[in-house]
Amino acid sequence: MIANDFGQVTLAPERLGWEAHHDEGRFGGPGELLVDGLPLVQVESFQLDDMDSATVSVSRTQGFRKSGAALVRHEGLLPFGETIQVAQTCRYAANHVRITFDLNWPRATVVRRHFGVGGLFLPGVWKRYYLLPACAHLGEGARPGWHPIPAEPAGSGMAGHWHRPPLALVFEREDGMRLEVGTGADVWRWEQCLGCGPEAGSYKIMQEPDGLRVLREPLMTCEEFMPEKRQYRLTWHLAWQRPGRLPALPTETALDLAAARPADLRANQGGCFRLDPARLGLPETCLRQETHEAFLRNDPPGSPCWFSNGTQKAARKLIRSLANLPEPGTLVVGPLAPAPCWVPGHCDRKGPRGIAHWDLDPLLDFAVWTRQQLGPAWTILPDSPLAAVLPSVAGLFGETGFAKGEMAGDGEDDE
Repeated sequence: MIANDFGQVTLAPERLGWEAHHDEGRFGGPGELLVDGLPLVQVESFQLDDMDSATVSVSRTQGFRKSGAALVRHEGLLPFGETIQVAQTCRYAANHVRITFDLNWPRATVVRRHFGVGGLFLPGVWKRYYLLPACAHLGEGARPGWHPIPAEPAGSGMAGHWHRPPLALVFEREDGMRLEVGTGADVWRWEQCLGCGPEAGSYKIMQEPDGLRVLREPLMTCEEFMPEKRQYRLTWHLAWQRPGRLPALPTETALDLAAARPADLRANQGGCFRLDPARLGLPETCLRQETHEAFLRNDPPGSPCWFSNGTQKAARKLIRSLANLPEPGTLVVGPLAPAPCWVPGHCDRKGPRGIAHWDLDPLLDFAVWTRQQLGPAWTILPDSPLAAVLPSVAGLFGETGFAKGEMAGDGEDDE
């Protein structure tokens, strides 16, 4: 369901048990996201020094459905000397929301101290968090892992602090509920810090009496900084997961989609199939260089990067070959391991120094598209060790809640 009532856009997909609320008169959001009726997170979309989302004069709010997802878009103006234009689009599907923030920065305008995007408040008691470190830190040997959140906060109240954006943080509540906040595929944009350069950001976990506050500042400066006049874009995501066991992968032998002929597909309809990215036969230009040093050394590349257009095209071609089968079956996709990459061609760019990105966002896009193509009758499962820790990966290929046939009075996608 997508409802526009009493100045609020409410998303509440049937059978999925979550709902998101966006105030039409307040920029960004969601103002509140609930799962099973319990508040999970509140989003503060934008901060500039002493101004925040409440300061933005909203000029347009839209809620609509498109390609199996529900979108909420806000546009507005920040009256700050030269007017600053801002926009945010939230794309909801399954158990996640992908958020795109756009900023039109005017000439001769400064950041005095803070520029924040996607700050969060998590009400309740949270016992630990999982850290997937920043691209550069992974290259330096940092390892992902769980960290306890003490019952009694330190004197500063700070439970974690980084100057580069972690690829993902997963918070686990005392009842086992998990919330993931992740940097988008455009890692290079976050690390440019509006042109101030790497290490000029600030990312903090703060303990407060009634919950956690997560501060996310792509620019935190000790002296005034004047970004270049231009359009800036930053993307990020949230994903959530109830406590419980993940579905088990099938034990039966799966037909390899990459090697199968049309006759093999028809003979196996109703059975089990596997799409293994390593079997796509991709050229080296579609493969990852997972560290900056490996890219600079021109080491042999690794596994496919889902940010590459070639990877997407090859995988989608195989999915289309299944879409015409009259009898649905089971599809396993993997092994999957979203990871950093530095090959600039995947971002449609050039550069001898490489471009830092990671491929979870395009994998989420592929998963929503795949579910849309194959429909609700197919069982589609990710094969990934990260499913045990990242809600976004655990929920890949799940029911989106907004596809055709999933909503009452369904018809064509609307905008």
